[in-house]
Parts: sequence; C-alpha cells; structure tokens
Amino acid sequence: MREHPMLFEINTRPWLAQFGQGATLKDVPESYWDDLGEKGIELVWLMGVWQTADVTDATRRDHPERVLDYQPDRNYPPFDYRILASPYAIDQYEPNPALGTRADLEAVRSSLHAREMRLILDFVPNHFSVESRWIERFPEYFIRGTFNHLVNQPTEYFEANGSIFAHGRDPYFAGWQDTVQVNYFNPEARAWMAGQLQNVAEMCDGVRCDMAMLPVQRIFRNTWQHHHQGEDDQSMEEFWPAAIEKVKKGQPDFQLMAEVYWDMEWELQMQGFDYTYDKRLLDRLVNDERQGIREHLLADIEYQNKLVRFLENHDEERALTHFGKVRSYAAAVAAYTLPGMRFFYEGQWEGRMRKIPVQMVEYPPEIYCTCSGSDQTNLPSTVFCPETWQFYLRLMELLSSGAMEGRWSLLQVTGPQEDQFFAWKWENDQGRTLVVINYAASTGTAYLSLPECQGKKPTGLFCKSSRVTHLWIEDHLLIPLRPYQFQIFSI
Repeated sequence: MREHPMLFEINTRPWLAQFGQGATLKDVPESYWDDLGEKGIELVWLMGVWQTADVTDATRRDHPERVLDYQPDRNYPPFDYRILASPYAIDQYEPNPALGTRADLEAVRSSLHAREMRLILDFVPNHFSVESRWIERFPEYFIRGTFNHLVNQPTEYFEANGSIFAHGRDPYFAGWQDTVQVNYFNPEARAWMAGQLQNVAEMCDGVRCDMAMLPVQRIFRNTWQHHHQGEDDQSMEEFWPAAIEKVKKGQPDFQLMAEVYWDMEWELQMQGFDYTYDKRLLDRLVNDERQGIREHLLADIEYQNKLVRFLENHDEERALTHFGKVRSYAAAVAAYTLPGMRFFYEGQWEGRMRKIPVQMVEYPPEIYCTCSGSDQTNLPSTVFCPETWQFYLRLMELLSSGAMEGRWSLLQVTGPQEDQFFAWKWENDQGRTLVVINYAASTGTAYLSLPECQGKKPTGLFCKSSRVTHLWIEDHLLIPLRPYQFQIFSI
C-alpha cells in the first residue's frame, strides 16, 4: 500500500440497486472492482453493511422518533423514497441479511485482495440500536437512567425490558433517539466493546470508527459524569489504546481510521489510530480561509501523513453543491495532492450533487449537467456531469502515477497577489512535481522562489497541453492563473 493511500467509500444500500432489484454483495460484478483498482483505489469502505433493527409499520406508528422524518429538497424533482434504520444504529456486528452473508462479505474481501485492495468496514463504539439484542442480554453494559430521567427528559431516555436507558449522544447535541449509549465507566463493557472490535476485524482489513473521540476518557466522563456510580471516576482507563493493541497483535497491518473533531486528531493518533479525519481542512476550503489553510499545513509531517483528506462523505454536502463546479476542482487539487490518505465518496467522480441521509436505501433522481467542452462519448450511465468525470479521471491518473509520493514541502508564494495562492512540491526518484493553486475569485500571479530550477521549462501534468504559461525573473518562477485555476507541473 502506498504511503498516501486512496480510499473509496460506498454507501452500500443504495449502491447495490444498480446491480438489479434485490441485489446483494454476491451480485457485484468483478469488473466493478477491476475499475476501482485501475483508478488506483487501495481501500474500499463498504459503509452500512451491519444488521440493524427492522423499521416496521408498528415502529413508525408507536415510535416515530426512531424513524427519520425526511424532507425532500425542493430544488429537485419529487420521488418516492424508502427510509429504513440508520446503519449507525446497529443491532449486532453481523452482515445485514438484505445485503448479504458473511460468506458474501468474505468473497468481496477476496476479490479486493486479488487486486491488492483492502476492505474497510464500520465500527461504532459509542452506541447500539435501541432494539439491539444486547440490551436484554447485557443491560449493565449500557448507561442506565431512572423513571425521573424518563419523565423529565423523554427525548434523552427510553424504556426497554422494564428498565430505563440513555440514548447515545455527544456532549453538544441531543441524543440519537434510535440508539442506546454504551457505558464506558464499566470495565466489563469496555472489554466487551474491545471484543466487538475484534469480531469486526475478523471480517475486514480495517475500520472507520464513527465519532471515535466519544469514548475518550475525558470526553466520556464530562458527558456522562452524572450517571457514574463509582467512587473514583479518574480510574476509568482509556479504551482505544488497549483495544487497538489487541487487534494489532493479531493483525499487525489492520488499519484504523477515526472520524474525529474538536481538534482531537493528534490525541487519537497518539492513542493508536493510523489515520484521523481532517475536517478542519474541508471547512477552511469551504470558507476560503486561505491563511488558515497555510497555517494548517505547517504542522509536523508525521502528523499530516496520518490525516484523511476529503471533500465528500456520507455526512457532508456533495462537493459540487458545497463549492460550485470550478471551485470544487481547485479544492480537490488542494485536498488530494497533500500528504495523507486521499478519501473519495461514491458519486463524487460522476458529479452527484444531492446529499442523501444514511437512512435512505435508494438514490433519488439527479439533474444531469448540460456542460460542454468535454468528451461525452462512451460515458458510464451513472455520470451526471461529464466535465467532473473527466476532471477526476485525470486527477486519479496523476495520483496513481506516484507523482504525489515522496518528500512533500510547502512553498512560499510572494508577489502582489501572494495571499491568493497555495503552493507545494513533491520530490522523489521520478523528479520534482509542483502544485500551484489560485484559490481566489480574481486573477493573480504566483511568484515562486526556485533557485535550484532557475531557467528550466515547466512541463504540465494536468492539462490537455504540456505547455505551462510562465515567466522567469532571475530565480523566481511566475505562474499566472485565473480565478480558482491550478497548475500541476514537473520541473
């Protein structure tokens, strides 16, 4: 696996529909995995494969709070949709029968291994479904409440099997009413959850851990202190270091990726995670915080190598919607040519603009783009924006070439419009690759101090022509760029 691998997230339930009505994992053609492998993908995350509670008519009638009340986007045509249980309100860590069996999952894993790819699955450490079988079997493993809690905070507590339990939550929002909160104050519950992680690890090569910061000792203690029955809450041990050590002992190459916020990325890396989300970069790209991005990229390279760079995932808006088309391309070049894991979401390359909730099991209709100027022949039927498709094909080809591997360093830009630009370089046995981005709504020129390259002609790597508009003034290379234009070149 590359030092800076590429990951592809698949929203499994709606994705399977393209392979036929009632399709399961065994119906995915081998050609699909071939295509991902040819694009350079090394990690495939099948999001939402675990068994959840059934959303029945009785559930909708008696417990409507457990079912998403979806409001369709008026900007798109109306459609008939189905809402089922959230894939993050898990009953147990067994494949959802509607998606396949353990054998089907193992067959997918084998297909990926044959192409030198790895399978990533979900692990949700904070909670289970309110209808999980584990509540009745191990009630002491979950946060318990009282009748007064239920009366005074009916949206935060629920009754099951004659007992009161707390819904899963983080400290800044109301509880998720389709979940029950794991009790990390209980050493037996921590050991049991470590066992759940080991069970998942037997079926895959890595996990994406949902809201991974919530079991961290200080976060959990601050959120649930009022429910702690022990005399010394400081005795609560950290969950992740011990759990990860056990998994890694049996599978040294097992990969753990943390969904993490609140500037806790480094803390989770120190607790054993191989990679942590870089949501800070995405937010700053969305908000055009150029100085903040440059400061962000001054962090230690060992830290940056473990960051997950992304524009989309199932929680975020689609990139074309978030940024607009032209700016989304500049943001993609910024995110995916940096060190760290490069994370793409199914539908991103094809130009999907419609974010859907994870509870939805079919993709809604998209509006096809009417863009011109790109080759629209022989396009897959799933492509909604040919320009976006062609952009990502070129980007994936460049990332797969190895040009963005090796030694990375941030470059200083000078000149009258220096605030508009990002610039960095990669150096390896293939040579030197430079990335320059005008991340602003006005034209500008980047002045790059490159005395070691003085007078050399840059060769474009991400354009129809290898010609790069440039000018040398002594040892400064000048690159003029239009708004949100970029240039990637060797020199």
